[in-house]
This record gives sequence, C-alpha cells and structure tokens, in this order.
Amino acid sequence: LSGYKFCNAAEILRYTYPGWTENHTAAFTEMIMSVYYPLLRFYFPQANGNWDGAIMHTLLSIAIFTNDRPLFDNAVYHYAWKGKRQFD
Repeated sequence: LSGYKFCNAAEILRYTYPGWTENHTAAFTEMIMSVYYPLLRFYFPQANGNWDGAIMHTLLSIAIFTNDRPLFDNAVYHYAWKGKRQFD
C-alpha cells in the first residue's frame, strides 16, 4: 500500500529538489524495480478488488516514475479488462 507514495514522493523530489541527482533516480529505480515490482507484477487475483486497486495504483506510479510505457499499458489493460472477468 505504500509503493505509490514512495513513487510520488520521488517524482516530486526529482523535479523540484536541487539535491536530487541522476544517481538518486537510478538508486530509487533499482529499489522499486527489485523490491516492489516483483511482488506486484502478477497482481493478486485471489483477493478482492481492493488488493488489485492498490497494486494497479502502485504499478501505474512505478511506470510513470520509470517512464515504462509497457508497464503503464499493462496496468491500464488490467483495470479495463481483467477486472471485468470477475463479474461476467
């Protein structure tokens, strides 16, 4: 539940704090992609919609911070299509 908050804070720091360097961006990207992303990448279809919502929120934030369009598209696709299977 905290991943998107870290991404949002890092995004703000990257563009507004003069002490944030490319090394900080690289280190944060490494952390978010090696700690958070592996746990979230397959979503959590066994749980209710709240889990998927939190996961999608974090994956969208990761995609925006890392400029990863395929990851962004995957989260949007999951929201638009995968969730509907539960109600068909």
